[in-house]
Amino acid sequence: MGQEDGTRRTANPMDVPNAIAEIIAMPPGTRPLRKAVHPGSKPQIAINDLTAKIQVDWLGETAFGPWIKDVHNV
Repeated sequence: MGQEDGTRRTANPMDVPNAIAEIIAMPPGTRPLRKAVHPGSKPQIAINDLTAKIQVDWLGETAFGPWIKDVHNV
């Protein structure tokens, strides 16, 4: 159903809507800010984790701190 993506795996166009449905089904407060969807390797997960840590470290003690910490479940 999907297109060859150069990794000998096919990208399914339903991956994104399915991921959105999974996130919507999660209870509030547990929904991730980002979700890797592609079935291949996911180097962006490490980048997202590092970005979240930097955001909390940098903005966590400001007036935006409670919001930042809620978004990152800290």
